[in-house]
Amino acid sequence: MKLEELTKALQENLGSSLEAVVLYGSAVGGDHAGKNSDYNVMAVVSDFSVEKLRTLSKTVQKWVKAKNPPPLLFTEERLHASTDIFPIELLDIKENHRLLFGRDCLHDLEIKTTHLRLELERELHSKMIQLREDYLIDAQRDRDVRQILLQSISSILVLCRAALRLWTNEVPSHKLEATRKLADYIAFDVTLFESLFELKQTGKLAQNPHDVFQRYLNALTLIVDAVDKRSAE
Repeated sequence: MKLEELTKALQENLGSSLEAVVLYGSAVGGDHAGKNSDYNVMAVVSDFSVEKLRTLSKTVQKWVKAKNPPPLLFTEERLHASTDIFPIELLDIKENHRLLFGRDCLHDLEIKTTHLRLELERELHSKMIQLREDYLIDAQRDRDVRQILLQSISSILVLCRAALRLWTNEVPSHKLEATRKLADYIAFDVTLFESLFELKQTGKLAQNPHDVFQRYLNALTLIVDAVDKRSAE
């Protein structure tokens, strides 16, 4: 199922209750990795009752079968009420999206820096914990360690872009470019992130995955410590 087909199906299924369809994520940010990336879509609706969800079910099943995540569903009121809970995600969507249908419901979203800092600290610490746990489970095989790196890098780059916002308002939409710019403020090994981004693009990693994993943890520790210190200032 293609993006245009999903948009048309949402219009047909939801009718006048559909207020907007928005494309966001790597497909808009310029770092879409072809078959290794999916398409992220948000639908703003006036009603997502069980009846409406059931109507959408077949369409969403086809979309997910095409290896995409289910569309995010928000009412406009709930979207504005969620800015303190999902500031990283909604700020990224607000600044990097393409309107596929309807009106731009994201334009007037207000996201506070204090909320951004709180979520960023929590997410960075959680990712560090999760990475260590994953490594404990899968450290015996190089292939599994490589998979941990592959599966984590996109979300880590998103957090690096969010961290950059604590130092500057000039934040590139491309996640890797934002991470390179973050290295102007935090002295971490940005070449490692470039290698992992290439892994995401090509599926290839020339270096020993265990050595890469250690460097990955070292770099993330520097970023976490710098964000913690910045938040305390």
